[in-house]
Amino acid sequence: MLMALGSFVFSLQTLAYQELQRRTQWKLASTSRIGARNARQFTGQGDDTITLTGWFMPDQMGGKTASLDDMRAMGDTGAAFVLVDGAGKVYGAFLLEGLDEGHTIIGQDGTGRRIEFTINLTRTDDDAAVAAAVDQAKKKAAFSLKSIVPQQIQDGAASALATVKSAVTTAKAAAKEAGEVVAPVINIAGQVQNTVYALKNTSPQAILEEAKNIGKNAAGL
Repeated sequence: MLMALGSFVFSLQTLAYQELQRRTQWKLASTSRIGARNARQFTGQGDDTITLTGWFMPDQMGGKTASLDDMRAMGDTGAAFVLVDGAGKVYGAFLLEGLDEGHTIIGQDGTGRRIEFTINLTRTDDDAAVAAAVDQAKKKAAFSLKSIVPQQIQDGAASALATVKSAVTTAKAAAKEAGEVVAPVINIAGQVQNTVYALKNTSPQAILEEAKNIGKNAAGL
């Protein structure tokens, strides 16, 4: 993915732009002065525009003329769409201000074998659209984190849990037989057991830190 404007994704299969130009302006009110240059006063942010230019050949490589129609349909709504690049940077909410399309190398059917396009985007202050896009991204990230837990860890947790349960039972039996209280051993075994229960919903880094803490407690016996 090169970039996404709302639900439209710029890629080799849709529209792969070859150039991105961004122009950011600031508003500076001008006041005439006699015998000197005009005075300037900053009054706020101005236009923030992005221009995407590129070309594609539908019969030889990626790109679809239907994608240009999709962009026109988005522009017809007059709505602002959140612009995000492939690295995850959120540029803000943008309006589709213009779309230029040019055909060259015309075939016998009247269609161009090479299609050039220019898309003009203008930023607008639409905090609601940006907030909604960020919230959706967070939900997707949370879902991805749950799905990346390897099955091997889950299987290993079940096996480790069975081993710990057996160790706890043995420790309790030994304590009873010897007539001594071995609470530290049982407490540490309980720590391990609780840690294993949490493996499925715990990051590898957190598991490592917990293991270090258990090791410190065991060393003090």
